[in-house]
Amino acid sequence: MPDSNNKTGTAKILAPLEMLGAGIVRAWELSRQYLEDQQLQKCQAHIKACITRAEPHQDEPEIADILVSIPDTWEEMALPETKALERRVCVKLDALSEQAAQAIASAEKEAEAQAVRTKRCAEILSLMNDESSVAEFNAGEVLKKEHLENFRRVLKSSGPRGKGVVDQIDDAELQATAANNYPKNISFSCAVGQIPETQRQLLRIGAVLLKHDIIDPEWIELALAGAIFEFGKARVSQRPDSTSRAQKIALNTLIESLPVYLVDSGQLQEDIAHLSNQLQTKHPNTPAAQELANLAGGGAAWLTGADIPKSIYNPAMGDGLFLGALEDGTFLNYDGEGSLFTIAPPGAGKSRCQVIPNLLTYSGPAIVLDIKGECYSDTAGFRSQRYGKVIRFAPHDKENSARYNPLDFVRNDPEHLASDARKMADMLIVSNNAKDPYWDNKGRDFLTAYIAFIALLSEGDKERNMASVMDMMSPTADMLENAIEALRDTGIKFLERMANQMETIPQKQRESAMDVARTHLSAWDLGDLDALTTHCDWKPEEFRNQDNPPTLYLCIQPEDIGRFASVIRVIIGQHLEHFLKELPEDVEKPIVFFLDEAPQLGNFEPLPKAASLGRQYGLQLWLFAQNRDQIEKAYQNAETILGNAVVQCWMNCDEDAAANLERNLGRSRGLLDGMEKPLVQSHEIRGPEYNDKIILVGRGQKPARLQKHMVFNDETLSPLLGLDVLATEDIVHVEESSYSADEHKPVDAGDVSSPEQADTSQPN
Repeated sequence: MPDSNNKTGTAKILAPLEMLGAGIVRAWELSRQYLEDQQLQKCQAHIKACITRAEPHQDEPEIADILVSIPDTWEEMALPETKALERRVCVKLDALSEQAAQAIASAEKEAEAQAVRTKRCAEILSLMNDESSVAEFNAGEVLKKEHLENFRRVLKSSGPRGKGVVDQIDDAELQATAANNYPKNISFSCAVGQIPETQRQLLRIGAVLLKHDIIDPEWIELALAGAIFEFGKARVSQRPDSTSRAQKIALNTLIESLPVYLVDSGQLQEDIAHLSNQLQTKHPNTPAAQELANLAGGGAAWLTGADIPKSIYNPAMGDGLFLGALEDGTFLNYDGEGSLFTIAPPGAGKSRCQVIPNLLTYSGPAIVLDIKGECYSDTAGFRSQRYGKVIRFAPHDKENSARYNPLDFVRNDPEHLASDARKMADMLIVSNNAKDPYWDNKGRDFLTAYIAFIALLSEGDKERNMASVMDMMSPTADMLENAIEALRDTGIKFLERMANQMETIPQKQRESAMDVARTHLSAWDLGDLDALTTHCDWKPEEFRNQDNPPTLYLCIQPEDIGRFASVIRVIIGQHLEHFLKELPEDVEKPIVFFLDEAPQLGNFEPLPKAASLGRQYGLQLWLFAQNRDQIEKAYQNAETILGNAVVQCWMNCDEDAAANLERNLGRSRGLLDGMEKPLVQSHEIRGPEYNDKIILVGRGQKPARLQKHMVFNDETLSPLLGLDVLATEDIVHVEESSYSADEHKPVDAGDVSSPEQADTSQPN
């Protein structure tokens, strides 16, 4: 028995045990570390595999977000963090990458199916276009499974009813025939030339619809087989060699049964007509509709969305001038360089569907002839807040109207005086195709002389205005004598000559000429415009401001158009003349003139000139008229003024306009019957179908049938209507202006930057 007090011996025994225990612990720790390393490697491998599978699909937003969330140092993380990353990332990546793989597989499968459909479409088109070829179908291959099963049931019951040995043999053979997948060895054929062209065209359309996956492949095969069977008179091109009684019964049963299963000519006509009409009217911009249009064989056709990239139009609202919407809702805008003309009767909605939407979306300068003032009411607030200051000239509302003095545009130097005065007189007196223009011309001569004489006054003179001109147009005998002497005393040759003419012309002729001139100038003669024409509240060069483009509204009541036509003509004409003097630099947005009731202004020279040449000078004209007759009365040649318009819009046409459109839009070839007919007939244009339509005619373009896109139906634009006009330093009421006539310095058209700018008068 060991001595319990012998500690040294005990220690010798325990030491190896402790060493053994430490080794076990160390071994366990190494084993645990090994297992953790194995787990870490496994987690890292899983994460890496998921990343590898996901990277090809990193364009997918969800996958991209997950990949971005993985830190760059993820391979240096410890096991717990790596496990957490694996749980957070790999499950989602596994699922999403699997979805992406499935999507790719599905796309590949669809591509294969599309290739099959495209190939079959080409085969049918080629077959139907070759009258010398023979079309054939196999009865066993073309019939649907349920049709075959039904046919075989019928066939089994079609055996001889007799009880004789021969009957029993035939019946047994018939049963065997039915059980042997009959009629897989029976084919029918027909020369393509025997199929009427109308049916072949229907099959061509069906082939195109098949290509675009609009109809089922089985359906088109049944339709093709139906045509072969019907027009080939059930001619059998392939059959078994056996001519037994049972085989004859089987063939007769098949011939009797096939019409029930195949698509006949009537059903083909009905279904194809319905599908093609739906496609062309409701989805005209689709590739299928475009291919059908090409299949029609040329002729006139309506513009569709697919035509836009190769046209003068674009679909982006605000990029150019908005015209309307295609039937599928695609907006159509014109950003070209030509002028535009809209012909529409009162109440057709031309302001609501064209002028007002453009004033809300066009970010360039604009001058608007605003009949009734609704354009100002609806859009001036928004344009003042978004684009630049607004100016309102309104003869019927003198207290709140801006002012304009046309004599500020007549330069008083000898080089320009006569031409400027003559241009102004031409705008004030328009002959309007008078039968005897002598009196208009003579009155215009006198007016030119008086304008030039008054324009010789110093630029600050308060008498340098139209009121002074009108005083000279209604002279007493003494005033006339003094005027003649004053004209001579100017030392200007053309005024001296005019003085001689006034002195030598018989009194009655002179008075008649003056009477005719005053008739044209009645609004000025009555003093209606005196308060509004003392000075100018704006300068034309302001409209070249691309950063803060202004808008001028010329507001006229409908009943006042004739009375104030001369002042509107001279404002528009003098601005056009100013802008046409020299080519501007870097004009991003042209100055657009929206001129409603343009023919009522008469035929004055700057208008057609600007319509044809304006865009290179940074101008664009959009004229509006009620009808073609109004245009013909106002202009010597309606075709010329309309021809200057690159874009014409026609709404709610009268009989003559509808007939002209029917003739000018051309003829189309019918898709179903191949017959030529007008693209649209005049009675259709005048009918209810076109009440809400715009017929758009662009030079060198397909015509377009647009929807009137009324501004109050537009969720984006309608909230912008009727906003308050922004009160800024550039927009000041007349009654708040510190203007003094004595202090005013008129605009010198030869040096437009020299005079001080008067404040613009505006209402709230």
